[in-house]
Amino acid sequence: MRVLCKRTGGVAGLRVPAEVDSEQLTAAQARELKKLVEEANLFDQPAKPRSKAMPDQFQYEITVEDEGKTHSFMTNDAAASDELLGLVDWVIAATRKQKQGKG
Repeated sequence: MRVLCKRTGGVAGLRVPAEVDSEQLTAAQARELKKLVEEANLFDQPAKPRSKAMPDQFQYEITVEDEGKTHSFMTNDAAASDELLGLVDWVIAATRKQKQGKG
């Protein structure tokens, strides 16, 4: 399973790209990723957010690939569930840890 996220916007207008591949994670991390993806219902997310973005909110571009299926969508802070935001935070943190480990 592979999850790609791009968080943009916010007060500073930063771009934060992140990507994790379960094949490059420990077994425990891969299980956690799978659980978070299931809880966030990534494959059931609409292609575009159901609510408009507000000023200084984050916007998210997310792609999930698993078992030959791919789903890409966009959302924002107003439309995203707590589970989805938790997954995004986890993917960003895991990406940062991977980069620190290589540096």
